[in-house]
Amino acid sequence: MAAVIESQHLKQAALPGRYVAGAALHRAGAVSDVEPGYGGTCGVVTVTDGTAYEVWIGVRHRLLVAECDCPDAEPEAATDQRLASVARDRAAAPQLCAHGVALGLAALDRQLSWAPAPRTDAETVDPSAALNSLTPSEKARVLDALLDSNPELLERVYKLAVQALDLPGSARHARGHSSGGELRENTAAAVRQALLGLDIDDMRTGYRPGHGYTDECEAARRLVDAALEPFLADLTRRLGLGLTSAAHALASGILDGLRACEGSYDGDQVLCYAGEDLEEDYGYGVRDRLRTAGVPLPSGD
Repeated sequence: MAAVIESQHLKQAALPGRYVAGAALHRAGAVSDVEPGYGGTCGVVTVTDGTAYEVWIGVRHRLLVAECDCPDAEPEAATDQRLASVARDRAAAPQLCAHGVALGLAALDRQLSWAPAPRTDAETVDPSAALNSLTPSEKARVLDALLDSNPELLERVYKLAVQALDLPGSARHARGHSSGGELRENTAAAVRQALLGLDIDDMRTGYRPGHGYTDECEAARRLVDAALEPFLADLTRRLGLGLTSAAHALASGILDGLRACEGSYDGDQVLCYAGEDLEEDYGYGVRDRLRTAGVPLPSGD
């Protein structure tokens, strides 16, 4: 249902002194391009120095409000609008700048509708629940959008990014001596789970045109290599950033996970065909990455 708005409502909703100024702009013909839109009225108000303001005025939560890019609509009006949103069931609080008043009077002259815009789905959703439901890729897009609009946050985000990849107790965190125990244990558990979870039905053996003959051992090695690749990629990433302590903890965790698989399988499982010594056969790539980076594991690891 359209709201019944009259000039006295504009006067009540105007910031101090703005109704008289807005009425003068209206009488001077400063308002143009008036048309209904977004549940209210849109238009352009051009002041004496030639500055043109794009303005919207309408009804929200039973309050008469305006959106304008003039200084009046920024800090004082914004404060008034926040106060008004808390008092939705009270009489309209002063919020309109002179340009909003001028547009409102022009809309009254044209007898335009003041129907409030219907609530969108986005206005009814719990924002915290929406944030918690985001996928990793969606969170990445949100972070990118946040940094685009708030570049002053970049330095803080840079520090958080380093902390996410470094060890919790490293010197960068100013929390004492470095300790990679948690990263090492978590990595070992993840490696063991990934390898013991390999499905023998995924082994591709026999002759394939263009590929030649693949026996069970080669097929099993391919599956193990694929399962270890994400861990090795993470190791390469941390080495590339110079996070040596974190890389050592991660590498030790991969080797621990390979050791932990020994004796944990029997029968017709992929690891039965993957080699006699998993750490020896598959740990070489881990140690080789560290040696190539000039930071080999300490003796004994």
